[in-house]
Amino acid sequence: MEEEKKENLEETAEKPVMKSDEEVIDFSTFKNLFKKKKKAAKHEEQPIQPLPHEKEKIIEAPSDDSETISLSALKEKSKSFFKKENRRKGSHQSAGDHEGPSFNFDSVKGFARKNQKWLIPVALIFLAMLVSFHFRMMPSDLPITEDWAQSTVYNYYQNNMQSQVNQQYPNLPQQNRDALVNTEFQKFLTDNADSVQQQIDQVSQEFKGQFQDENGDTYLLAIDPYLWYSEMRNVINYGHLGDKIIDGESYFSLRDGRLDKKASFQLHPYIAAYFYKFMSVFDRDISLMRALFLLPAVLIALALIPIFFIGRRLAGNVGGFFAAILLAINGPLLGRTPAGFADTDPYNILFPLLIIWLFIEAFYARDLKKKIAYLAGSGLFVGAFAVTWSGWTYVELIIAGIFGAWLLIRVAIDYYKERNEKKWWKKVATDLKAPFFTFIGFLVSSGIFAALFGRFTQFYGALSRTISFTNIKEVGIKTIWPNVLTTVAEFNTTSFSNIVDQMGGKPLFTLAVLGALLLLVKRVGEEKRNYFDFIMLAVWFTATAYAFTKGTRFAILMAPPFALAIGAFSGRIYYKGSLMVKENINLDRRIAKGLAILLICLFLITPFASAKQVAITEVPSMNDAWYTALTKIRDDTPDSIITSWWDFGHWFVAIGQRRVTFDGGDQGERIHWVGRTLLSDNEAESVGILRMLNCVQETAPHKLDEYTHDSLKSIQMLYQVFPISSRSQALQKYQELGLTKEQAEVMIEYTHCQDLLPNYYITSDDMVGKAGVWGHFGSWDFEKSTMFQTTKKMSREDAVKYLMEKFGMTEEQAHKTHGEIQAASGDQWIAPWPGYLTSPRACEKLSENEISCQAQSNGGIIPLKINIDTMTVTVEGNDEVTVNSLVYPTPSGVQVKEFEGEKVGASVVLIPNGERYNFLLADPLQAKSMFTKLFFLNGEGSKCFQKFDERNLVTGGAIMTWKVDYSCSQGNIVQ
Repeated sequence: MEEEKKENLEETAEKPVMKSDEEVIDFSTFKNLFKKKKKAAKHEEQPIQPLPHEKEKIIEAPSDDSETISLSALKEKSKSFFKKENRRKGSHQSAGDHEGPSFNFDSVKGFARKNQKWLIPVALIFLAMLVSFHFRMMPSDLPITEDWAQSTVYNYYQNNMQSQVNQQYPNLPQQNRDALVNTEFQKFLTDNADSVQQQIDQVSQEFKGQFQDENGDTYLLAIDPYLWYSEMRNVINYGHLGDKIIDGESYFSLRDGRLDKKASFQLHPYIAAYFYKFMSVFDRDISLMRALFLLPAVLIALALIPIFFIGRRLAGNVGGFFAAILLAINGPLLGRTPAGFADTDPYNILFPLLIIWLFIEAFYARDLKKKIAYLAGSGLFVGAFAVTWSGWTYVELIIAGIFGAWLLIRVAIDYYKERNEKKWWKKVATDLKAPFFTFIGFLVSSGIFAALFGRFTQFYGALSRTISFTNIKEVGIKTIWPNVLTTVAEFNTTSFSNIVDQMGGKPLFTLAVLGALLLLVKRVGEEKRNYFDFIMLAVWFTATAYAFTKGTRFAILMAPPFALAIGAFSGRIYYKGSLMVKENINLDRRIAKGLAILLICLFLITPFASAKQVAITEVPSMNDAWYTALTKIRDDTPDSIITSWWDFGHWFVAIGQRRVTFDGGDQGERIHWVGRTLLSDNEAESVGILRMLNCVQETAPHKLDEYTHDSLKSIQMLYQVFPISSRSQALQKYQELGLTKEQAEVMIEYTHCQDLLPNYYITSDDMVGKAGVWGHFGSWDFEKSTMFQTTKKMSREDAVKYLMEKFGMTEEQAHKTHGEIQAASGDQWIAPWPGYLTSPRACEKLSENEISCQAQSNGGIIPLKINIDTMTVTVEGNDEVTVNSLVYPTPSGVQVKEFEGEKVGASVVLIPNGERYNFLLADPLQAKSMFTKLFFLNGEGSKCFQKFDERNLVTGGAIMTWKVDYSCSQGNIVQ
């Protein structure tokens, strides 16, 4: 051990000391660290506009009269440090005899040796942080645009050359023409390298500009960060998460339509707001968005500290370093925590690491005061974690699992060793008393801080929350309403092989398993095997791997134990391997250690390459087209509601600063209602649903339940009322359907209120790919849902009886339906997933009245011939098969023509394009939907939707914004 200590001292890094004659430092030189050059203003400067009922509040950056500080005192101290050795030798020269401080290498070396215990960890943590920042800050500069630009410029020249070659050599085989084009293109690049590169740089800047705001700052990368941006702005403006106070509670008036959504306390927006204030000290011009953009990179950098020290306890400094590096470059984690992805994911790494690290330190601590301090710190971070993520209780269960598994194994081992002794259990109980009270101390501390942060009910309900987590995507069990989580991509389940691939592949996964097993091997100086470290890693690894299988979002939870396992392997192999090499081949141990480090680093080549690829491809989904469309809505009216599919709801609040029907954190039953407005082929029905949402959001059917005591009947009643625009006629309809006059008068205010707010309805290109999802919820069959919910757990006899009585089925039909319910998944059985089968494509004109449309679907081609006079469709080469229907616009509106015979299961949408036609294939439900009529047929024939704005996206596609006319007096005419 002494020999090893001596060698470590000799390996201590030597740090050069730099001197400067300057006594002041200008803070302005640091501004460019977090601030980018402002690009030309393409948007007018838009101040934050509070709602009409709120007083305007202005955000002021902290003021500072001076940006310089005096370093003269530090300079004098540094001089005295370098003169210390001379004074010891009796030098009495005055300060004036020296031109400047001298550099004493021995003093620095001695200082490093004396303080290596903390200098080495600090240096290794700092290096890991640099790696983390390197990859996480890549999205800030959008390097992927350089690839886009190169592809754009190269394609431009290659296409021109291709056209010229085709004209000059029309009879040359295509392969020869391609080779000629490639030769000429390579020659062109060689002769015009500077010019081409200049064009690439220019196009790259144009691409970048589409994803940056007027300050030249890259937009936040995803959707959810804009919720935190809005609440962060509220904290700055109003001092709380909402924008108004009602009965002493904070409410955010822009969410949940006009109902004012109560703001649930979250720590993230407060941390973001104070981080902004901190950054303002260094850059007075930093924007809220830029500060929030930087926050994830900072939080993950902080997470590298606890994982280093956990890894250090497992396998020394080398183990801690490689654990930190593996966490920094973990693919799933990097994809969720680059700069700009300012969601709560970094806390899901930082807080569990801090909690488990401090619990481990408390477990091993022998000093009572230290143990109490560690437990208090662990409990504090449990409380903080509780107000950053709803799934925080999993860390409690992991620690309980770690301690429980360790306790069982420890008792079993002690029993085996002491079973022949009298009252062996007393000795075991004495040995386990301290660990047991450590665990109890953790629970008490966690409970106290969970209570202080207002999450105590979740704390003691951790087990029940875990059970509910296992059924996270179940539908049709508790209510007849659909569950949005069935379609959230983050909750898609995955296989074990996919887990291995995402964690870095089989080689790294194998090393992780070996690393965990190596923890069972006694280290030099240990008297007995330490089972706790192995159990801690095994339980943590297994629990998070299970969470991974329940949803890809939870992949990041597995990153810390996986990184620690690799760190354990690296550290154990480093120390053991270098010692074996030294002993067996008599190689200098420092060289052996270097070779061991080099060998371990070889395994990191692939993870580093993957990390680079992940970081480069991170691009904001927000862009100038969306930004301009939303600011135009904001400027049009002082108060309004924006309705679209929920994905971009947080954008509508953050950028549009107007009320939103629903968003990513508040979907509720609106997933059906809004989905229905998009899928319905009845414009009056769509407008009726929008009217109800404008009035009271989704509360109308539940109010009606109080009168009908039957949810299915309430929904069926509403669908009969929606198409009626007249209040008096709707009032009469309610009474015809069985309500009293008083009940009808109550319901009329829920579905036909008179104080409607302006309503903007957005249809966008991204919704085409999501059509199967919103079409699924829009086509939700509440009769089938009621059957499923009621009979799923019934006996066959009871279920058949219920289906016959409630729905008038025959006994045979009831038996068949019950069998389907028992065998099927709820969401699959209750509603279809209607989507678009192709994107719009051009048709070829065959004659004055016939066009040919080649549809590619499911890997094959469907050749269609359409007669535009008779509006008939035939499948070329197979006259016995036809499409389900043809949807086409006319001066009187959009028409749907149904066909008889054997059908292909798809419908054709015919889209006029000047004197020519485009077409697309779609599910029959989608072909005649309101979305198709508005987005693909440009709203032609619509009476209730007036086009407010349209703009094209840089990535292709369009954003169309419509104003809802509840009087339906537009009468759009087909051109």
